[in-house]
Amino acid sequence: MKDKKYQIAKGLSTNSSHWEKRKMPYDFTSCLAHMDITYNIATLEILQIKGLLDHNEVFCSQCMQRLPPVPLHDHVWQVALKQLNEGAR
Repeated sequence: MKDKKYQIAKGLSTNSSHWEKRKMPYDFTSCLAHMDITYNIATLEILQIKGLLDHNEVFCSQCMQRLPPVPLHDHVWQVALKQLNEGAR
């Protein structure tokens, strides 16, 4: 019920199938891995790196389920395919 109130307040659709449709390339696995990087915008000097850098086993064993919501630049695809061909996971 709380979700529907939030959706209505934000002017979002309350159609649950639309609201719950996942758009991320990978399914949710409860993996807590993340990285926070703090840097100086003017000098690009990295000031701090912190986070949880290890993915859980379920995340590591899954395959991409859908294309990313924002298309990747062609060069990114080329580099990723090259890395995969060279043995990257």
